[in-house]
Amino acid sequence: VVVPADALIYVAGLSKVFVVAGAAVEERRVRPGERQGMWVEILDGVKAGESVATSNLPALFNGAPIAVGAR
Repeated sequence: VVVPADALIYVAGLSKVFVVAGAAVEERRVRPGERQGMWVEILDGVKAGESVATSNLPALFNGAPIAVGAR
């Protein structure tokens, strides 16, 4: 599984992403692997096929409502 590098958040030594779950996001700790360009391998924490948030990350929190595709 790979995600855009922009989707990763680093807080107090932890790596996190926000997974899109319907009309909200779910905060998940992840274990990143190798980075290749704009992509980062995720070894644990995100499953294949799950979508991750890539914008407005500072405003997100676990359960935050989102509008998918909104700009």
